Amino acid sequence: MSHCGWNSCMESMSMGVPIATWPMHSDQPRNAVLITKALKVGVVVNDWARRDELVTSLTVEKAVKQLMATKEGDEIRKRAKDLGIAITDEQIKELAVGLEKSGQKVIWVLRDADKGDVFQGEVRRAELPKGYEERIEGKGMVFRDWAPQMEILGHPSTGGFMSHCGWNSCMESITMGVPIAAWPMHSDQPRNTVLIAKVLKIGLVMRDWTRRNETVMSSTVEDVVRRLMASEEGDEIRKRAVELGGAVRRSVDEGGITRMELDSFLSHISRELLKYKNSKLEVFIVLVTCY
Repeated sequence: MSHCGWNSCMESMSMGVPIATWPMHSDQPRNAVLITKALKVGVVVNDWARRDELVTSLTVEKAVKQLMATKEGDEIRKRAKDLGIAITDEQIKELAVGLEKSGQKVIWVLRDADKGDVFQGEVRRAELPKGYEERIEGKGMVFRDWAPQMEILGHPSTGGFMSHCGWNSCMESITMGVPIAAWPMHSDQPRNTVLIAKVLKIGLVMRDWTRRNETVMSSTVEDVVRRLMASEEGDEIRKRAVELGGAVRRSVDEGGITRMELDSFLSHISRELLKYKNSKLEVFIVLVTCY
């Protein structure tokens, strides 16, 4: 059950978990519509059109049973699971071969926890080609669990980042000045890919969204990695990424434009609060915390 904030929606969809929606404010009602009406990977608990009414225990019970103990719920959970399948075994093998043939040093985060059925307690281990990890020893690493993404992106030896282009990952990569090999999966990721590859020109497309139902072949993986990491085209992309990252970091430093605009906004809120004394104090506290 979730209020349907965007981060929670993305985490749930990525893990293939359906949602019982309880929107509270902001973008949450729209996200709840996306979950229940468009993607059909959830059910409604708190109806936004009746948000001023008490949600009774019977309503909660009905929604939970609908999701967990009906044929409709089975179909919802299946859609959620299918949406959450990050990558197939066949695709993993093509990726492995392409990365190895590219000849580049690679850190590959291939989390086993993302591969199973959370409803059955299943954790499916992603199978790599026989002897793969031994062959890439010394020039590549495979992480089977969480990895410190920000620290890796911030390391001076990191020259590229293959990402699904979720907004958080895009922001982290841009801030660190690291170009992206884009592999969009769902939601806002295809649009973010266009921003990265076509508008800002700080990345290349590895997975073409218009051909998303096809397996990305190892030859494509190899080609994109080589172009990004070992070509004049890649050098130009990396230069733009580094310049943009520097500009973003400077903007939040003392005297930077983003810092100045945020300071100005907070000053305005502070003046308004003085007019109304304690009214809307909670909003001010949240803003200061975010800052």
